[in-house]
Amino acid sequence: MNAAAFAGTGSIAALALLFGLWLYYHDDMRKTTSLLFLVAGTGLGGLIGALIAQAYGVAANATPLATRLLGFGGAVILGGIAIVMTLEVVIKGIFPKTARPNRIHPWLALAAPTIGLASGVPILYGLYRLLATGMGNAGAVAQQWFVG
Repeated sequence: MNAAAFAGTGSIAALALLFGLWLYYHDDMRKTTSLLFLVAGTGLGGLIGALIAQAYGVAANATPLATRLLGFGGAVILGGIAIVMTLEVVIKGIFPKTARPNRIHPWLALAAPTIGLASGVPILYGLYRLLATGMGNAGAVAQQWFVG
């Protein structure tokens, strides 16, 4: 993505977070609130997710003994958490017509993209990268339209 797309992604993420917080405060439109928090988390998740992945890489290299003893590494646990969080938000909180999101779903939606990008699970990474690319392109178009 180019600089305009990154700026557009950040702008859309900030607006989605502000509007989502307003809806959360008023306890209105819970599905929309979760969706807005997911969009905001995707915009914020790229930078924070890269930092978490880097910190996790340092910690994982320091603990190969635990990996040998348990038979799996921390990446498996982080990947599992990312998948469960994403499924909880998407399947129970946003998409089904009968979904009944709780007050915790928006916060899970805000954190899920960051953990999904940090975990490196290919399908989650692709999903959040696709969403971020779409947000960046829409933001770049909006920026050109408004600013010129």
